[in-house]
Amino acid sequence: MASGKLGRIFHYRGTYLQDWPVDPQMPLYWRFRKEKSGSGSLGDILSHSLDLGRFVLGSEVTEVAAALETFVKRRPLPEDPKRKGRVTVDDAALSLVRFANGAVGSIEGSRFATGRKNYNRFEVNGSRGSVAFDLERMNELEYYSRDDEGKEQGFRRILATSPARLLRGVVAGRPHHRLRAHLHPHRLRLPPGARLRQTGEARLRGRRAEQLVLEAIERAARTRRWVRVAAL
Repeated sequence: MASGKLGRIFHYRGTYLQDWPVDPQMPLYWRFRKEKSGSGSLGDILSHSLDLGRFVLGSEVTEVAAALETFVKRRPLPEDPKRKGRVTVDDAALSLVRFANGAVGSIEGSRFATGRKNYNRFEVNGSRGSVAFDLERMNELEYYSRDDEGKEQGFRRILATSPARLLRGVVAGRPHHRLRAHLHPHRLRLPPGARLRQTGEARLRGRRAEQLVLEAIERAARTRRWVRVAAL
């Protein structure tokens, strides 16, 4: 992205899928109560995919359309399993987004994607190439370049922990729990000249920007209309 090898950016496609609450007999604990958790899949996992998109594209979201869905409406009460209480958060959150740099995107977070355990994947498509990453295959990066010769064009798998790209403390070629920590936007190694939010004030500003997008997604889902994201 920073080197311009992807060219003009057209799309960001972020997906974060889990399946842990698919069982309708799972008790109504705090994650299913809006007054305690704030939101469901929207704030729990879509927020991570949104944050990745803002960081990777280096651009803020300006407008959203969205849908929120709760599939299991009532769950057994922890203190009395024979009784049920109402689920007040979303099980799935889907959003279409527009970025300030002209790119468009889709961002999805669902805790009802049966079979998906921690499927956090994003893909970026540009005029010169594309990249894709999946946290469940954290050693690998997919890369496509239109600059390759025609017969050789195609997505290639790059080992992200090869010696040339090695992150401090990670053994080449080995899946490692420390790699996940390194993937946090504030710990990524960036090419020379790339800008990174470093100060506490800038980080708080970034979190505020993210929260404004999440609030816009909630409004868009409620009104079934495109919603502009409020300015900082």
